[in-house]
Amino acid sequence: MWPVWEIRHSRVGVMVFVSYFVKLMKSFFHRTPKLLLVFPLFLVLAGCGIFDQASEIRAFSRCEFRLSGTEDVRLAGVPFDNVNSLDDLNVIEIARITGGVAAGDLPLELTLLLDIRNPNTRQAALNALDWILYIDGHEITRGGLSRRITVAPLGDVERMPLGISVNLYKIMEGGSGNALINLALNLSGQGQVPSRVLLKAKPVIYISGKPVAYPGYINIRNEFTSR
Repeated sequence: MWPVWEIRHSRVGVMVFVSYFVKLMKSFFHRTPKLLLVFPLFLVLAGCGIFDQASEIRAFSRCEFRLSGTEDVRLAGVPFDNVNSLDDLNVIEIARITGGVAAGDLPLELTLLLDIRNPNTRQAALNALDWILYIDGHEITRGGLSRRITVAPLGDVERMPLGISVNLYKIMEGGSGNALINLALNLSGQGQVPSRVLLKAKPVIYISGKPVAYPGYINIRNEFTSR
């Protein structure tokens, strides 16, 4: 039997169940009458899987998050992980960066490292993730992660890499340029003002092969300083 009382106490469970039921009924009336024989059993079996996913995503929303840093930083294709000043760049690398500035196309690529700690007694998991990155109140970029992430219970930590790709030239033209520069200074140990980083994350589960998003965003906040 479907655990109705548990679904009523979970906003995520309600949204997932309603969304699933509407989609199921739309496809149901296009099938043959033979489906009437297997429909009750199918609904119960599918419901168990839906409830498991809803429980995992609810545990995920109660996890502890920390933006632990960046890696694989590239500007105009030039690796920047070990660059501390212009003296660390050769003539060819400087030419590639200045050429990108002249062309108005300066691609910045990096991997943002998100650590997830699960203090719950149940496994936390999601099948995909949509996210928006803000720095000092300015939206920098948005993207998604299309692979399943699981975090074991009772304090286990999982690292989630988020690939970011933006045109730094366009960002510098807008109001978010100073925020990005300040973050870069803090990460290099030269900043004077802390950078406020907000990652808005929307977990996604799959029902009958179709994505169903978490209602609203999980806000992950961090402050980066040069110390």
